[in-house]
Amino acid sequence: MKILLLLFWLAFSLMLNAQTNNSPFDYYSPNVALQVGIDGSYDLNSTSLTNDFTSKFLLKKEINNQSRERSFNKLDSLNQFGGDINLGAHFIVSPDSFFGKSNMAWYMGLRSRKHTNGEFSRDFFNLGFFGNSRFEDKTADLSGFEFNLLSYQQIEGGIIFNQGKSGIGLSVLRGNQHQSLTMPIANVYTAPGLEFVDVDLLLNLRRTDPERIGFQYTNGVGVSLDLFTTINFGTLDTLQHRILLEVRDLGLIRWNKNATQYTVDTNYRFHHFSFDDIFILRDSVFDSGFSDSSLVSQASDVKKSYTTVLPAFFHLAEIFTINEDLSVMGGIKYRVLANYNVNYYISGIYQITPVFKISARLDFGGYGGLNSGLAIRALIKEYFTLTLGTDNLEGFLFPAITSGNSAFIAIHRRF
Repeated sequence: MKILLLLFWLAFSLMLNAQTNNSPFDYYSPNVALQVGIDGSYDLNSTSLTNDFTSKFLLKKEINNQSRERSFNKLDSLNQFGGDINLGAHFIVSPDSFFGKSNMAWYMGLRSRKHTNGEFSRDFFNLGFFGNSRFEDKTADLSGFEFNLLSYQQIEGGIIFNQGKSGIGLSVLRGNQHQSLTMPIANVYTAPGLEFVDVDLLLNLRRTDPERIGFQYTNGVGVSLDLFTTINFGTLDTLQHRILLEVRDLGLIRWNKNATQYTVDTNYRFHHFSFDDIFILRDSVFDSGFSDSSLVSQASDVKKSYTTVLPAFFHLAEIFTINEDLSVMGGIKYRVLANYNVNYYISGIYQITPVFKISARLDFGGYGGLNSGLAIRALIKEYFTLTLGTDNLEGFLFPAITSGNSAFIAIHRRF
């Protein structure tokens, strides 16, 4: 029965170990000779799993039935989740002349990136967190499950044109870790009286060397491209009007020959077996190690290099500058090959005082539903800027019923 137990614990333990990528484009200020900065952010969201449920699962605390039921009641037939962790540092130089031209800048940046995403069915959650007794004389359909994990570092260099109206950056990537698990077919039948359990499974797993996981290891190399441009439409009903077009993380990573691809295509029958929740699976199976499990022993596997396409962002926005203190923008974002729903948003930025600026945001889609954000930027001692915020204010206020959680911080020094 270890095949079934491992399946659940592997999926849920990996999928929950995760603000999207920032770039020097976001922090550029015209007419500043030199800017240096550091920033960090995290973002975790789901169309169904509540913050209360997720935090208890990650911290290995007991998840009461009320918390499980809240997430269960939000489930659709197919549910998405995703998250990012980003840490970075950069500098931007604005010389008087760059290749004979003015109003230009160049920059360098170093970032550490981790991304996870996937999909799971209603039956997957139901079986994993309420046990197979709910499926007595029924078949749980786990088909369509998908999980992806990607970890890498990047060194980026680029140019900003026309005092920040457009820019382009090229990155060299150092891949640390990748895992991709899909289950095109996964059906679990529990016989009456729990007499036996039948598992019909087609599973594909691609992963980098499990013995070389961590910041210090290089398991792949790649490249990526960032670019943006703004189109100025002049004045519209006394408002300054611009269109923003942006692409980020357009690239790929080639993993080395120590990567492994597994395929499991088989049927199992287990007699007189039942379980209540995924924590039993964790204690009985996962601690023994994936490489020694019956799942791998039954799999066909081959070691070979493969290529991963990055989950690139495409962004289109319309920006209105109402006056020198207030601007409003609305747009859409989409992330390819990442189980990401189209994200629609509207945001506003207001200069409260010469020292404080505040921004607010509403959006719908992505890896969650309706989200609200709030951020503040403060000028400290004339040369330092501190930015703090979240894209999921509701996650901090109502963790029992909301699903998104995020925060970001940035510190910059102007010279």
